[in-house]
Amino acid sequence: MKKSKLRNEIANSFLQTFIKGYLAESSLTEEQLYDIPTFLMLRDCELFGVLHKKWDVENLSTNQAVFLDDLEKRIQAGVPIVMLNYETFLKP
Repeated sequence: MKKSKLRNEIANSFLQTFIKGYLAESSLTEEQLYDIPTFLMLRDCELFGVLHKKWDVENLSTNQAVFLDDLEKRIQAGVPIVMLNYETFLKP
């Protein structure tokens, strides 16, 4: 199974439960729910900057280089870290 597919499945499962619990205590509009990808992209952009500050980008380990490359490609493509199925979160 592809890494991104597994990540999407885990994120959707987690968020389904998280949103259900959140809605038991607070409210969330449909518009706010659909804003989540924007915040996920913001998270990636901030993480990219932090990693460039914290890591020696001229001497990255293989894992660091792969992670940073994947992160940069996602940012450039405008793709959030996970693709969520928001319609399932809106169902009672």
